[in-house]
Amino acid sequence: MTPDRSRSPSKPSRAAATSRTTSSRENFWVLSPLLPRDLRADFQTVYGFCRSADDIADEHEHTPESRAVALQRLARWRSLLGSPSGDFETENDDDRGVFTPLNELIARRELRRGDFTKLLAAFEQDQTRLTYETWDELLGYCRGSADPVGRLVLHLAGLAEPSPEIQKMSDAVCTALQVVNHVQDVRRDLFEKGRVYMPSDLTGLSPDAWRELAESPASDASRERVAAALRPVLDRTRVLVETGRGLARALPGRAARVRRVVWLFWAAADELLRVIERDPGRCLWERVTISKPRRLAMLGQAAFLPLPATTRPAVANVARALA
Repeated sequence: MTPDRSRSPSKPSRAAATSRTTSSRENFWVLSPLLPRDLRADFQTVYGFCRSADDIADEHEHTPESRAVALQRLARWRSLLGSPSGDFETENDDDRGVFTPLNELIARRELRRGDFTKLLAAFEQDQTRLTYETWDELLGYCRGSADPVGRLVLHLAGLAEPSPEIQKMSDAVCTALQVVNHVQDVRRDLFEKGRVYMPSDLTGLSPDAWRELAESPASDASRERVAAALRPVLDRTRVLVETGRGLARALPGRAARVRRVVWLFWAAADELLRVIERDPGRCLWERVTISKPRRLAMLGQAAFLPLPATTRPAVANVARALA
């Protein structure tokens, strides 16, 4: 069946945007019981910054004018990083709500400002660069859009200077999760945001070719063509997932307190990649997801991963989150 263009708009609907934002906010509360109590507020503060910056970058009409506005707002956010609470010039309550706790946290936990500026730079790049030609270019984007999140997680857990091996595994997990999300959202990114993250030298498809395929019926021939295009991307992502497989169990000392959440990040990348690998050709016509029973199983599995004896949150907390 030929996709209905009205269902693949160039502008995201307000309802769809609200639904995605609400869903993302709920994700934190599902993860929260897996965290030690003393870290939950700090993780929520960082998550709030990441989620709100992502909203600035993505939840607009994706016209040249709206991208310019997003760039101005992101530049303002860059200037607010590390500013004392009394230095706010903006009347925007959202900015105050994000940066008052964030700047306090950066100072208290001595978080690297550079990790936050890398994230903002990636969101700025989303406004100015819509396509990627090579795998290395995509990895460069992920080094700003995804890897700093893993570094912040490790820092908050008490591992400000991880070993090279742990850092390599963390970056691999974060990049893998970012890439599978791009595969998952290939249609939405194309129609709503005008972006094609899939590297053209690997897929053999130009942005125009992706759009032409997406606007055609999902025939066997078209699905086979998409599957063949995505296979090199999926194979390289599988290498990243396997590189990060042992991250959770490798966390030393107090950092092991976040083992359950770190494992769940890895498991999400692994499971979503497995779902896509089974039938990659459908990704351009439907958004592939992890089934709810499987998500619940993964959360249950995470809840029973061994932790240092003094930091084990009650399994009952996780059960309540899943209820």
